[in-house]
Amino acid sequence: MPMGPLSLWGFALVWNLIAWPACWLAGDELAAMHQPRDYLLLLIVLFPVVGLFLLWQAIKGSILHRRYGRSRLRLDPDPGQAGGQVGGEIRLSRPLPTGTRFQVQLQCLRSREERGAKGQRRLATSVEWQDQTEGEGRLSNGRTRVPFVFDVPAALPATEPRARQWHHWQMHLAAELPGLDLALDFPLPVVKGTDRSGISIAGRERRQQLQRAQQLTQVLNLEQQGKTLYLQSRYGREVVGSLLAALFGALFLGVAVGIGWADLASGWLAIPVKLLFCTVFGGLGLLIFLLGATTPLSRLETAIDPENLHVRRFLAGWEVYRRRIPLADIRQLQAHKNSSYGQGQRIRNWYQLRVRHGGRTQTIAESIPGRVLADAALTFLRDHTGLP
Repeated sequence: MPMGPLSLWGFALVWNLIAWPACWLAGDELAAMHQPRDYLLLLIVLFPVVGLFLLWQAIKGSILHRRYGRSRLRLDPDPGQAGGQVGGEIRLSRPLPTGTRFQVQLQCLRSREERGAKGQRRLATSVEWQDQTEGEGRLSNGRTRVPFVFDVPAALPATEPRARQWHHWQMHLAAELPGLDLALDFPLPVVKGTDRSGISIAGRERRQQLQRAQQLTQVLNLEQQGKTLYLQSRYGREVVGSLLAALFGALFLGVAVGIGWADLASGWLAIPVKLLFCTVFGGLGLLIFLLGATTPLSRLETAIDPENLHVRRFLAGWEVYRRRIPLADIRQLQAHKNSSYGQGQRIRNWYQLRVRHGGRTQTIAESIPGRVLADAALTFLRDHTGLP
């Protein structure tokens, strides 16, 4: 669950009160480094850096809370309906400039408590489903109001009480503003039902259809030539998440190799320890680095004609493979969550479209942001091609 300003300040202060004195006490050792294992002390420097980041997050959270802490979420219907609609409006505690564009995102989250190797508890949260809409607010009685309406699939779970594993729902409101961007989260109750919202947003469904069609065209790079439909996943995809993954993998690899070469064990234990860190942990870091580094450098081309599906994969301009699959051999077209990127509970899931044929799977489209757009892509391809 997201931290409030006071909790975040407390965590940031405790972290910095421990990190900075520890780094200061290790100053002499850092200055006297001369052996490979001594360079592991450089990891101590990471803790004050993380401390500065936590302080910035606390400051930013306090400013947002002071400006918009009295903002409220009003639902219609109340509670929201899984199988109907989640609608209502967000009433901001102060007016915003006319013409400000808002992004409202609805998320169904799954949280679970996990235990570490030493018995400590941690909370892991993932996004089960999300949808978003954009629009302008309405100025009323000196306050800005942001209306929203979402159609929610009936297959999604209702809000559950907190347990070792539970589902809950969240609304996120964002807007780009001079100085500090707006970012607010609101928990909300959702039950199974078919009630619809009384909120009226002129042209909502038409705009949503046009927006989804534009997103599909841009994400899949659709092009129809005669009876053949072309899809392309271009270079430069998921750049931010890929760079972070590559950086994490490189750090993981460097630390693993550094620990492996350091004299942490003697005698007959030295060789197994070096092999463990250099091969197992180092190999994991190398794999993460390669996955992150190659994603923006790869491209996928797919062509679907009345009888066959053609796929070509390129890496940095070089063709890696080429495949032709008869449509008659394809048994299923499905969406698969391939990766996630984000901070806290504001996570974006990236999906691939895959076909199953002869007991194997083949990716035909990738880097589709969100389950809603992935489902729209599945519907479009089924309606316009011979895919099942």
